[in-house]
Amino acid sequence: MRRPIVIAGGGIGGLSAALALARVGLRSIVLERRAEPAEAGAGIQLTPNAGKALAWLGISAAAVDAVSVHPERLDIRSDRSGRRLATMLLGASAAERFGAPYRTLHRADLQQLLLAAVRRIPDIDLRLGTELAAVQREADGASLATVSGGRPREIRTDILVAADGVRSTARQAIPGARDAVFTGRVAWRAVVPIAAAPAPSDSIGIWLGGSGHIVHYPVRGGRELNIVAIVREPPEARPADATNFLSHFSSWSPSAKAILAPPSAWTRSPIMTLDPNGAWTGGPVALLGDAAHTVPPYLAQGAAFAMEDAVTLATSLARRPDDLSAALEDYRTARFHRTRRLSAAATQAGRIYHMGRATSWTRNLALTIAGPLLLHRYDWIYRWQPPG
Repeated sequence: MRRPIVIAGGGIGGLSAALALARVGLRSIVLERRAEPAEAGAGIQLTPNAGKALAWLGISAAAVDAVSVHPERLDIRSDRSGRRLATMLLGASAAERFGAPYRTLHRADLQQLLLAAVRRIPDIDLRLGTELAAVQREADGASLATVSGGRPREIRTDILVAADGVRSTARQAIPGARDAVFTGRVAWRAVVPIAAAPAPSDSIGIWLGGSGHIVHYPVRGGRELNIVAIVREPPEARPADATNFLSHFSSWSPSAKAILAPPSAWTRSPIMTLDPNGAWTGGPVALLGDAAHTVPPYLAQGAAFAMEDAVTLATSLARRPDDLSAALEDYRTARFHRTRRLSAAATQAGRIYHMGRATSWTRNLALTIAGPLLLHRYDWIYRWQPPG
């Protein structure tokens, strides 16, 4: 490869891709339209497979642990009664079983860890405030039209990695690539001081109901609580009006409603999905993360799978430095079946989470019976190992 690989997007996926490429000796240019990358004020569940990807990228466990929490368990509760249906043990059990702990942290803290690592590596050229405007495929690579500070500029590259999210610009350069579609649900998110919320500081909580579901967990070393509530609403953007939003939970237990009471402000975003059966690669362009396979967030794997993509892409390119087309196809092949399985599993989880009153009793009974073995259901996700 004669020219640096260009990565569109400086989020978790794009920064992970740059670090992965650097580890195998490949230079990259990261284009990020924002003047300073900053993740939205929300948390992230960093499952064991994500932790192993981070370690492969060179992010130390100590650095991650300094800004995260190792929750001891995940409690699943019923909406109206508040009854605990099941508990999935995490903590030492998860770390021993999967070779890495289950962590929760703020997305901005994770991004800052990746950003600091990127800035230490000379082979990564991070260009902030630079937007990818158009992609022109060529016989020997791609010509990229970018805009920085109002000035147009052209960049030529052998490979473009599209890590620019669910509304990817670069994806339009791949024939057969699919567009994301709205799932019919939106996510309301907030972060509050842990002292203001009636929730434990050492565990994850999930509340299930027909009108939606609630997830909460500690972040920032246990000082804050991340809250996510998912409901069925139209996708159109509007002010985050908590009065209308909270009406979805009017019949829920007082304990559930108390979790939603402390936030004074919420952010709102539509939940999208992108069929992984579409094209991921085309000529010199490869999709990564949400640009390739957005899935509903019910299994907490969006960032984890983007990091897995990054590691797999870099190792595929390192194995076939003289045949880039074959290397990109190897990458897609290595990731496709796992990602398709995740998409199906996340969609099914959403249906289970939101069962109506008439059928939810079967779900609740199954969760109660399966409680001690719930962690084992995710072996296929959490046991992932970086390619050798």
